[in-house]
Amino acid sequence: MPYKRLYNIYFIHYFLFFFGVLVFSYLHQRLFYQFKPVYFTHNRDLLELLIISTNLPNFLIKSPNYFWVLDFTLIALAFGVIIQFFIFKKNKFILSIFFTVYLFFYFLLQNIFIQIHLESYVAYVLLSLLLFISNEVQFYKLITLVRWLFLYVFVSAALWKIFRGAVFYPLHMKNLLIMQHASYLSNNCNTFLCNSFLWLIEHWALSQWIYILATILELSFIIGFFTKKYDFILLILAISFFLADHLLMLIPYWQIMISGITLLPFLYNLDWRGAQFK
Repeated sequence: MPYKRLYNIYFIHYFLFFFGVLVFSYLHQRLFYQFKPVYFTHNRDLLELLIISTNLPNFLIKSPNYFWVLDFTLIALAFGVIIQFFIFKKNKFILSIFFTVYLFFYFLLQNIFIQIHLESYVAYVLLSLLLFISNEVQFYKLITLVRWLFLYVFVSAALWKIFRGAVFYPLHMKNLLIMQHASYLSNNCNTFLCNSFLWLIEHWALSQWIYILATILELSFIIGFFTKKYDFILLILAISFFLADHLLMLIPYWQIMISGITLLPFLYNLDWRGAQFK
């Protein structure tokens, strides 16, 4: 596939996910102008502490009418990048880099206020670098980095479960289900969903085996660090994992699937030297 066509695919793919995240945030009342937070959290992250030191979070809390500016600026920058790409047929470096810097700032500020789990959004910042990369070799190296990050998310999650001992404690999944679905279980539990959670809690051995199989699935992504031969299978496993996680734990973690494009078969024979496909 020619580089230009591949770049266009990544561009469209990126903004489909980007606006998907915005729509998701809107539907769940998580845009700043909707949420209007009244407190913020110290996450002991150096960059977040830097933002806090500017007194911006305090200022926004005291002047909530400015929250809409944060959302509007992000959307305006995104449309600006799209317009310059499709209408002017060129990518101006300054606007694209400003979009990347502001996007990173926006996610950090969101995490300060509403705890969005930044690991889900790192790829959005990394892939936004494609907006001002014109060198084909840099393009391929960047998407390879995003691919490694995607694999790392799964492998590190599996190792965390193993070394923490969660896979060896027979009641771990049962306790997770109780904590995660406490709001459902504490009310009148007469829906199919709630009854399903109760059944899994009562059959704790089966629930723990689901947890163990999920850990094995996550650990299997280590294969991707050694070969691209099974990338498409790993992509199917990733989609299945996040679908199951959404159904079983009610955790919408699909945002990270923006990195899934790096596992598609047309990237198997990547050649950094000539930036071509063999």
